[in-house]
Amino acid sequence: MKGEKTMTRRLRKPPVKPNKTYPLRIGNRCLPGEIKIKEIYCQRLGDMKNEDLIKEGFTKFEDFKKDWIEIYRFWDENTNVWVVEFEYLPKE
Repeated sequence: MKGEKTMTRRLRKPPVKPNKTYPLRIGNRCLPGEIKIKEIYCQRLGDMKNEDLIKEGFTKFEDFKKDWIEIYRFWDENTNVWVVEFEYLPKE
């Protein structure tokens, strides 16, 4: 991870708290470095802004939507999701 992705969306509230640091994980794998949670909030999936798309690591909305459907098997812009903003802290 190079720090391009600084936001993620989840259907369930993640067990994280703002201003806390956590091991960096992708799936079940731990990776070098940590993430520091900046903010966590609930938002309608359809209320995602263009700048959020970039923070999610995408340049095209269609690509984000395709990945979401691959993971969750549906798309409904009225679904409430948990948004987690974070900062990547590389291992020194």
